Amino acid sequence: MTRILRVEHPEGYGLWYDRSGAFTAHMPTNIPECQAGALPMDWNETFHENGNWYSAVKDLDMLFSWFSEHDLKELLKLGYKVYEFEVEEYRIESGHPIFKREEYVGREMTTDEIGL
Repeated sequence: MTRILRVEHPEGYGLWYDRSGAFTAHMPTNIPECQAGALPMDWNETFHENGNWYSAVKDLDMLFSWFSEHDLKELLKLGYKVYEFEVEEYRIESGHPIFKREEYVGREMTTDEIGL
């Protein structure tokens, strides 16, 4: 099993796409100055081969390279959480892990665990 981290809303949607794979741009709309807002998150068919694959980060260092401390605090205020997943199947796409979210239940991380 491999440990990965993902930022998502408890209602199941991510920062750019909802659970069905529809583009929402939720994060850039709500936090336009967010460091991760510049990440290229255009439609990529690779994320929809044999099910929906979801973006994650491999560790806290990568999390903080995508999001500043300020960004994460703002996302938490909007109801987003940082979840830890133990996954068997994942792959690397565009330099970060992706996984089939439906197959796993994440554990919400505390702000202390995240380092906030």
